Amino acid sequence: MAQGRHRKPPKGLIAGALALGVLCTPQAASSQDSWLRNGEHAPPDPSRASSGEFAVQMISTLDPDGLFTAWNTKGEGVRIVAAQGMRRHQPIATFAVFTGCQRDGLGQCNVTGVFDVLDPAGQPYAHHAVDIWVGLPPPPGRNLQLSMNGLGLRIEDKDPLGTYRVKLTVTDMNAGITLATEQSLTATAE
Repeated sequence: MAQGRHRKPPKGLIAGALALGVLCTPQAASSQDSWLRNGEHAPPDPSRASSGEFAVQMISTLDPDGLFTAWNTKGEGVRIVAAQGMRRHQPIATFAVFTGCQRDGLGQCNVTGVFDVLDPAGQPYAHHAVDIWVGLPPPPGRNLQLSMNGLGLRIEDKDPLGTYRVKLTVTDMNAGITLATEQSLTATAE
């Protein structure tokens, strides 16, 4: 069962490097794969994409409340434990982390997203449009920002076990840039 998850935007624009190498830092460059991990070029990964200054990475967590708490805590980066799957009946939440959105005439970003989830047979399972960061100022400099909304999933008894493909298409409405990311989440029995 897919459900949207709405949270207030994280207070302030706390961002920066994220621990555990879970997230990379986008490099200011024009190449499609300009992500860095510990100062080195990161290998390609379908969960992240970039175009010019605009960059996005999709992350999933079994503890969204913990993620929001950590994100709102001042300090040098955020420790994120990314999830690659979930057990039946266990909720998992997927969010975007981004940087480099273009300001509109009022100085605000307008970034939207669409989640499409395919079940293990490749059939549509969920479709959910979200505001990633709409009517809000961009993160300062090259800081990363956690999206204000995400996608919540929970595999019920009637749902097949196996690997679900989560696709997130993110659009910077002001810049006219659309980026596509994808990750696999494996659902197992309890």
